[in-house]
Amino acid sequence: MKNFVHANALKLEEIGERIRLRRKKLKYTLEDIEKATGISRKTLIKLEKGGDVRFSTLTTVLSILGLTLDWSDQTKYMFSDRLGNSNDGWY
Repeated sequence: MKNFVHANALKLEEIGERIRLRRKKLKYTLEDIEKATGISRKTLIKLEKGGDVRFSTLTTVLSILGLTLDWSDQTKYMFSDRLGNSNDGWY
C-alpha cells in the first residue's frame, strides 16, 4: 500500500501547534481542557506536541476549542480513490 501524503496536508506537529495556539487565544489552561473533557493533561501535552493520539481525543479537543477538521473535496477524492472509487456515502 502506498503512503499518501497530500502536499497541503497538515502534519501532526502543525495540528498540535494550532490547537495550542487556539487554546491560549481562548485563555484556557491545560487543566481547563482536562476538566471539561476528562482527557489527561499528559495526553493533552502529547497532542499539542504533535504526538499520536486517538482520533476521538483529537475530535473532542477540537470540539471544545470550536475547531473542525477539513473534509474537503480533495480529502474525499483521496479516500474514495484508496477504496476503489466507491462512493457509498460514508463520508
